Amino acid sequence: MSNQPYDFCITAAAPSGDGNALYTVRLAADGSDLHIEHTLELRGPAPSFFATARSRSGELILYGLCGGSIYWFLLGEDGQCTPRGSAPIGSEGAAHLCTDSEARFIFTANYGSGDVSMLPIGEDGALGQAAVYEHGPGAHHGIVGTWGEGPQF
Repeated sequence: MSNQPYDFCITAAAPSGDGNALYTVRLAADGSDLHIEHTLELRGPAPSFFATARSRSGELILYGLCGGSIYWFLLGEDGQCTPRGSAPIGSEGAAHLCTDSEARFIFTANYGSGDVSMLPIGEDGALGQAAVYEHGPGAHHGIVGTWGEGPQF
């Protein structure tokens, strides 16, 4: 068991059958069972590529990519998710999401465009305006690179 109020998050069809939902899930200590801690029905598409971070104000925040935006949710002690906001990443085709070790920035790796987005994280976990570091055509454009190529900061 982890120190978080859940072991993992998933998105799937909503229990109502209308749209999608975000689920926080706990795995039994012996691995024999899954227990849904909380279900949040979503309006619109479901996020993917999740990352969590403890905000500098102490709150546990869940970030999820959805299209060209990052959505963030407050995670309560009981695993309950509360939507907090969203911010555009300034690019398309994001396929990875991570924060730095001090939760001051969140980064996306954008597969289709071949660039990286960086958004500042506020004290409360809210995201600021994205800076996009371009590399050139992405993998979808048939570009073949060599090890060590990438966005130049």
